[in-house]
Amino acid sequence: MVQLVIPQRRSRWKKFAPPSPLPQGMNTPVLSYGRAQLRVGENNRFGLLGDESLKISSVPIMVAHLTNVVALAAGSLHTCALRADSTVYCWGHNVFGRLGNGSREDSARPVMAAGIAMATAIGAGGAFTCALLKDGQVWCWGSNGAGQLGNNTREDSLEPVRASGLSMAARQVAVGYDFACALIGEKSVSCWGSNIFSDPKRSRFFSEIIEIK
Repeated sequence: MVQLVIPQRRSRWKKFAPPSPLPQGMNTPVLSYGRAQLRVGENNRFGLLGDESLKISSVPIMVAHLTNVVALAAGSLHTCALRADSTVYCWGHNVFGRLGNGSREDSARPVMAAGIAMATAIGAGGAFTCALLKDGQVWCWGSNGAGQLGNNTREDSLEPVRASGLSMAARQVAVGYDFACALIGEKSVSCWGSNIFSDPKRSRFFSEIIEIK
């Protein structure tokens, strides 16, 4: 089975080991990690840990009001969780609408992405988020300066919009810093968003099928 994975940009944070293994399972509350060494001025002011506070934490703390989580995706300043009921909840920085709840206000507690009710997978980029739905559609929200929402515009969206132009139902979705890709059928991939590290003569907006050999 083909596995679609996009590496993220190198983090500016120092790596650290979790203090102990975390329990897993659908009924396990989500845990967030703070960082013992933060850049001056960050201090969880965007509510990045999701515990309804703006305090930093060097140990795992419970994300507020969030259970039955089956998948997590973390962007640069936000995190999203896929619940067992196929809904998506996000928290953290929201200036570009990356939380998907129709506003630009930061949230220190999880808020539901509007209209997403049949998600099977999620991915978080630098300032946007995508969800793969049960019917194979991909919906994205947040920053769209490079076309990374896939809806043939460059306008940010505070709520999920459908990535248009996929030739078939998507089977997987993978999200980079400002672009995304979907596995289509058995061997094809469709990508959209930033293309600045490819041919400089081509547009930054990239949406075409790539055959995996």
